[in-house]
Amino acid sequence: MPTVHPRLLILASLITLASFTPARPATAQDNSACSTKEPPLTANRPNIFSEQQEQWLGEAMAAQQEPEYTLLPEKDSEFLTKLGQKLLA
Repeated sequence: MPTVHPRLLILASLITLASFTPARPATAQDNSACSTKEPPLTANRPNIFSEQQEQWLGEAMAAQQEPEYTLLPEKDSEFLTKLGQKLLA
């Protein structure tokens, strides 16, 4: 079996958990639409990081965060491994 990168397993786990999480709970008195407007998605400032710096920052942040998370044993993560392979294909 090919080895799967730990970040891919974390991503697949988050996607799986998100798919089982309800978008918002149903309430008995929720008959009105939200009146708040969505904020505009515009960037008014230039990106202060180059592509390489963003890559380095992501790797540094991952190195800090990954030790705090435990991954499933390989035998228990077969579904996530298959899902990750499909996402990469």
